[in-house]
Amino acid sequence: MNDAANADPEIDARLAAMVARFESIGAQQMRELPIYNPKLAVEAVGFRRHGDELLGALITPWFINIMLLPRQRTEVDWRRVGRAVTVALPSGPSKFVWGGDEVIGLYRAQSVQSPVLDIPAQGAARQKARLALAKAMEPPAAERKVAAAPEAQTGPSRRDLLRGRPGPGA
Repeated sequence: MNDAANADPEIDARLAAMVARFESIGAQQMRELPIYNPKLAVEAVGFRRHGDELLGALITPWFINIMLLPRQRTEVDWRRVGRAVTVALPSGPSKFVWGGDEVIGLYRAQSVQSPVLDIPAQGAARQKARLALAKAMEPPAAERKVAAAPEAQTGPSRRDLLRGRPGPGA
């Protein structure tokens, strides 16, 4: 559930509570619906700290979402639930929707896929969730190019210096 490098019993307990709650929702409310994929199980994937929240993916037999879950349970403000909100991610601004539950509290979610009827197995769902998280955590292409670009040359190159040529801007 929690990345091994970020092992934290408090975070593990928070994620376990979220998984247990969605398992309960699945068993009590979703199992008989036509959007339920019995080949999938509820699983928290790749959760890590993101500011004061936990960012990761939640797989259920009826959806895969990227989730932002406060590290501590936050009382649900029912006026927010269902409203869109923009979240700053490394990939850029991203739309999420406020969600809430009496057991796990307030959270934000972004749909990766719903329903998930075409996903044949848990491993395929996990792969899809990890790919969506990787994309969310990757800076836009323009920022990657700037980061990878060599520094601008401010003086003559070594070759020009040895040949007695003036450098750029001379």
